[in-house]
Amino acid sequence: MIDIDIADYSEWRAGFARVTPIGREPAMPTAESEYSTPVMPRPERTIEGLRRAITLLAPHWLPEMDRSQREATATALKINRLDPLRAWLRHWAAVVEIERHPDLAFRYHRAEQVDTISDDAEVRARGVRVAEDLMRAAYAAVET
Repeated sequence: MIDIDIADYSEWRAGFARVTPIGREPAMPTAESEYSTPVMPRPERTIEGLRRAITLLAPHWLPEMDRSQREATATALKINRLDPLRAWLRHWAAVVEIERHPDLAFRYHRAEQVDTISDDAEVRARGVRVAEDLMRAAYAAVET
């Protein structure tokens, strides 16, 4: 079984002691209540607001953000509806929601990594479920 390494976590999020190994997570988290104070306020749910947040929180995602924005825009123009752009905004708002809570982001990224590094199918499936649960909680948080 693959667990979160306490030493790595400590370096990444100094002073925060809550670490739960993959495969032994608590029930569905809430985006705000169970986690640390966000490193920044929730941005406006606009292209500019989300882009500024991604630039600060996860600049390595800017190329993916730009690519997916172009794709959503092209689809919106093709079908003459704003739904693809609304979905794009919702997705990136959820990504920002996770990233602005360092401990939540750590758990999310670790859960995603387990899917690629574990030889145990059960552990990989649990990692996928954990990532999905955390993303679902982030979507719920930004919808309120």
